[in-house]
Amino acid sequence: MGRPWYSLNETSRESYEMGKLKKFLQQSKFVMQDTLQYMTEKSVKRFVAAICDFVPLSCEVHDSFNVVNTYYTEEQIKELGAPKEKIPLFHIDLTVGEDKRPKYSTSAKEVVSSILAIFDAGIKSLQEITQVEQKLLPHLFK
Repeated sequence: MGRPWYSLNETSRESYEMGKLKKFLQQSKFVMQDTLQYMTEKSVKRFVAAICDFVPLSCEVHDSFNVVNTYYTEEQIKELGAPKEKIPLFHIDLTVGEDKRPKYSTSAKEVVSSILAIFDAGIKSLQEITQVEQKLLPHLFK
């Protein structure tokens, strides 16, 4: 009988390096990386599209009380293939400050920093993914 091809109980690093288990785990790793990259790119594109949906095509300011924002029409949205209506990304209240002037509950800088924080958290979580080999063979990878 010979040695098993895919032994998770391998104790020799040299045997593991020459064995079929390493090739199988590398192939699995490449498939998972490819899938993760595809899913990440698709998710980022959808997130960017959701943010861009709230930006008007044009903005005309006539005076303090007359501002016209131009968005896509319902027909153009259907032609572009937008499957659902817009959902709010943020909750910003209009409040009255101590000086009796209206102000927003959240500053523009906070909105931008929260969007950037979402991207940063996604990149950080991708960097923290543990390799399959390290999980299955912790005695070989310290």
